[in-house]
Amino acid sequence: MHLPWRAPLRTGFWLALLLTLLWLPGNTRAGPVPATGGPAGTCPTQTTPLPLPVTLNVTLQRPNAPPPDPSWAVPVELVLYPVGDPETICHQWTLTLNQSGQWSGMLDMFTGSYDARIRNLHTLRNVRRNLTISGPLTLDMGTLHEGDANADNFVNILDFARLRNSYFLDEGMPGFDPTADFDENNTINILDFGLLRGSYFMEGDIEVTTAAAGGNGYAEPTAAVTITVVPLTRDLAVNEVAGFSIQLDATEQPVLGLDVEMFYRPAAVAVVDAAGAPTTSLTPGVAFPLILQNRVYPAQGRLLFSAANFDQPAHGVVEVARFHLKGLSPGPANLSFGRHTVAMDELARQLPLALTHPSITVGGVGELRCYLPLGLKRR
Repeated sequence: MHLPWRAPLRTGFWLALLLTLLWLPGNTRAGPVPATGGPAGTCPTQTTPLPLPVTLNVTLQRPNAPPPDPSWAVPVELVLYPVGDPETICHQWTLTLNQSGQWSGMLDMFTGSYDARIRNLHTLRNVRRNLTISGPLTLDMGTLHEGDANADNFVNILDFARLRNSYFLDEGMPGFDPTADFDENNTINILDFGLLRGSYFMEGDIEVTTAAAGGNGYAEPTAAVTITVVPLTRDLAVNEVAGFSIQLDATEQPVLGLDVEMFYRPAAVAVVDAAGAPTTSLTPGVAFPLILQNRVYPAQGRLLFSAANFDQPAHGVVEVARFHLKGLSPGPANLSFGRHTVAMDELARQLPLALTHPSITVGGVGELRCYLPLGLKRR
């Protein structure tokens, strides 16, 4: 026979019994109870969390900025999970590292055993398993691998798309995407591609099994590379079309990829194809088959070209790209390289550059300029 009052009565009985047991003198405690890991998927618990001193050490991929450097002072998300359970969050903090990739302070938590996971805005996630916390903690979380722009814990074409959509943009410009600024230098360029390439097809969680090694393996490249335009000197007649080549001398230092920014005076010359028709792109060379950006902005008098080789660095003297100029009116063309011109080696290090600025004129009207190689170093 169904007795509807029995279920409430049974619930009330067990609640009363539980309250009675909790108030027995033998069950009162001063301070937290001993740590318990509990069954799988259960967070350690005590009466109250303990404020524990924690020192967190993280290595960031900054091949052009050894610590201490402002690019290391980024927020990271540190999360503690039950051992073997990547879904249940026990404790979670957003901590801002200092310029050496460290954080120190007090964190409230229950002592016990956890899996610790950590990531930055655009890195894969690292995990340190079976971490026992019973007092002051020094936590080394290894090297965070850059390239996960969309935060899905996998580096692939979707992250590349975000990088490409913000290419050649600086912080503060419309369209700048901070999730694609992998080296945190406030501009998105070939150096960010180099970090993405190094993590391509990698997937988190990346397990940290030993203490993080000191430093970040930084070593400054020693040899410079030269970027020039051939021919370096040319006088065009009005309506004459002539071809030019952007060349890279990587004899002393192999190059994996480069960005080229060039400016010209649109009143004097126009970028055209071989037949003299207006064009909005350059003709790529064969040394760097992966084209990241290829655009001509006629109104601005600006060329942007970026290319890389995903597997094999270029060595020796190679052609980067070709373009044609058409003389429009007498005067100097003011063809010169811009500050976004960057070359990179296979370790994603920015290489010192020697830039030779060409002297291109129209109608026999010369320009009085001094040409010296310009050495560009990392910031």
